Amino acid sequence: EPISEREAVFWAKRGYAVLAFDNMGETENSKYERLGKAIREKREAQSISQRKLASMIGQPNSHTYITRVEKGRVKIGLEQLIRIADALEVEVRDLIDF
Repeated sequence: EPISEREAVFWAKRGYAVLAFDNMGETENSKYERLGKAIREKREAQSISQRKLASMIGQPNSHTYITRVEKGRVKIGLEQLIRIADALEVEVRDLIDF
């Protein structure tokens, strides 16, 4: 389900690129979905909550951001991907299968 324009503005003001599904091909969307799934699997394997992961990457009280990342709804940048990998104690390459 798409996020509202208000939510998109909220995240964009905080430096996040918001994934616009209508303007992207299925292949690119599926890459973000697979990345999100890998992040979720690593997080759950370590019994880390979305709220805790958000805090670990410097986004306290922003567990909804992690939800969007895990569902492939946010175009995550390299800096955030590195922070997430570091928090999960994995290499970035362990999260990317494409």
